[in-house]
Amino acid sequence: MKCFGRGAISEFLDDRVLYRNLIPCNPDLPGLPELRDELGIDASTTPRKTSRDYARVIHAVLESAQTMRSAPPLARLVYVGDTRMNDGTAFSNIAEVSGWPGMAFIGSERFGPLSYTKEELATGTLYA
Repeated sequence: MKCFGRGAISEFLDDRVLYRNLIPCNPDLPGLPELRDELGIDASTTPRKTSRDYARVIHAVLESAQTMRSAPPLARLVYVGDTRMNDGTAFSNIAEVSGWPGMAFIGSERFGPLSYTKEELATGTLYA
């Protein structure tokens, strides 16, 4: 394996990052606080990856980003994660909420022989 040193996600995504708190790094994009009323999400909770509310927030932020860039609407979803349960569920929920066909790659650093499974879901293809 080649190691290229440490880096930051901002090196290739700039401020187009949305962390677990669902507040975009780009202050011009709406985050959970601005979307709560519109999406009907209770003020006392922060949606987690496996909830449909999480998917609804992600979808709203992505749609806003496309509008802000004057870009055409998104048509496909590519999701990369590291846990089958949480990220697989998040992928399915985002694809379902958005209507975008998609593909997910769920990878983890495990020792042993390389292997993967391919699963066809109603929302797209998941590789884990």
